[in-house]
Amino acid sequence: MEENAPLEAAVNNFKKIQNSGIYKFKYMNSWCLEYSEFLLDEVRLLKENKSYTRYKKGTIIYVKLGVNVGREFSGNHFCMVLNNHDSNKNPILTVVPLTSSRSKFNVHIEEDLLPLVLEKMDATGKDLAKKIMNNLEKVSKAENPYDQKLLDENKSLNDDFKKYSKVRKRYERFKYKKTYANVLNITTISKDRISKINRYDPAGEISYTKETVDKIENSIKNRFLS
Repeated sequence: MEENAPLEAAVNNFKKIQNSGIYKFKYMNSWCLEYSEFLLDEVRLLKENKSYTRYKKGTIIYVKLGVNVGREFSGNHFCMVLNNHDSNKNPILTVVPLTSSRSKFNVHIEEDLLPLVLEKMDATGKDLAKKIMNNLEKVSKAENPYDQKLLDENKSLNDDFKKYSKVRKRYERFKYKKTYANVLNITTISKDRISKINRYDPAGEISYTKETVDKIENSIKNRFLS
């Protein structure tokens, strides 16, 4: 019982933080659950030879940074990968968070996030629309429109469209926003913190150009090495 006392005290502390009314801690309950799940996965995966996704420099990923102390960057944010080299055996990445907040410390990225995302999503959307139209044509020509195979295919396509729409809706939020690199909050993360909504989410599959990456890197050098 005594060995669990610190855990019970921590739970009580987190409840007080959750109920403090401070916006930063609004999602403390969700983050505590996610953090515990990260660690449970680590316990399980320590017994396995896990293979990780490999990311090239400049790739845009979505990261659950969690609730951190003081002015440390918190929350879920898009980030840009800074690693010169990565491998599927490497469990960590160094990233720079991306934000829509303008400040004298943030570097404006002219290559906005949304056009990059929508370019990839448009191709996916056209392919999905084509499949839906083909399926509707099959149904209209079928002798038995209630054939289970056709019904299952129709349900699958409708589910896919809902997933696609969910991703599209999320990225539309950035339509009129500019993107900045928060170079003061460079951090190293576990790849287990990287998140995707579903398989239609292009995060992790899109990258900034070398020109944009160089601009951000030069700003980092000026901030920390000059």
